[in-house]
Parts: sequence; structure tokens; C-alpha cells
Amino acid sequence: LAPRHCWPAQREDVVVAFAWLKTQAARLRIDPTRFVFLGRSAGGQIATAVAYGLRDPAIVGVVSLYAPQDMPFAWSVSSERDALNSAKLMRQYLGGPPDTEARRLTYDSASGQRMVGADTPPTLLLHGEPDTLVWVRHSERLAARLAESGVPHAFVRLPWATHGFDFNLHGPGGQLADYALAWFLACVTGGRCSGV
Repeated sequence: LAPRHCWPAQREDVVVAFAWLKTQAARLRIDPTRFVFLGRSAGGQIATAVAYGLRDPAIVGVVSLYAPQDMPFAWSVSSERDALNSAKLMRQYLGGPPDTEARRLTYDSASGQRMVGADTPPTLLLHGEPDTLVWVRHSERLAARLAESGVPHAFVRLPWATHGFDFNLHGPGGQLADYALAWFLACVTGGRCSGV
């Protein structure tokens, strides 16, 4: 956890876990050719940055809920006066502001949006408009970049949902997230869908 372990330690942990799952696929009875990365909030940032950066054909999809997607952009709108003291969090997570070439590269490597290309896996984004912890513009900007690159994706924008809207699995946010996730997984792992 940051600040003891700054990025890219999180990416390295995911890469090791992913490699282990692939080598243990037969024992675990999982398909080593069909993985979907999923994360919420900071976990969504990790999921997109790692999956987009790996460019591994075994990653068939990415799901990101209310996550920051472009860390230089996040820095540009961060403040010590917001609900999370986001400027402090960004310094702790990424080792400081993006004011050196090395740190700019670190920020870019933590930004899924900056790695989008034709081989980016299909992506499902879910975000609430009034989210005060992670601005919905992150998902809007990533969805626009995916569209520009021709990457299959879906963006579920909820006009009433706040950060963590899916926490209550039986509430409206949890039900919508479950439905969207089940639809997306059927699409990317079984080819049973349209619209992505």
C-alpha cells in the first residue's frame, strides 16, 4: 500500500498474480485464454493500466467502476482541499507530482487512457455523475478515447449514483452493476452479445 509501496508496485503484484493464474490454470480449472480484469475506484485504475499495458491476448475484457483513468489529468484537477486531499494521495501513490521526466513516465504508466490502442481489450465502464471522489470525466474521457480507437466498450453513466454505488448489492446501483457485469462477461467470454 502507498506510500510505502508506490506505483508500479501495484502493477507488479497484478502481473505476478496473473502469471501464476495462467500457470495454475489446469489445477484451478480455469481457462488460461479468457481473463477479465475488474476493479473499483483505485482498483479500476490498476485494472485498466495493467490490462491495457500488458497487451496479452488472454485478457479478453476489463471492467472499471468509478476509477481515475488518466493520472496526469487527475493531478491537474487534484486539490488538498477536496474530500480526499487528492493532491496528497497522488504524491503518496505516484511518488510526487509529475514534475520530472521520470515521474511523468510513471504517471503515464499508471494511466490506462494513455495506453489505448487497437489491441486494447473490450471495456465496461460504470460511473455515477455526482461522484465527488472520482470525477465522472475520467470515464467520459476514457470512453471517448476507446471510441476513437475503435475499441468495443460500454459506458454505463448513472445520473444519481455516487462513489461506491454498487456497495449495496440489492439496491439499484448493485442490481444495475450486476446486470451490466453479467452481460459484459457473457459478451467477452462467450461471444453471446451485441452492442459492445
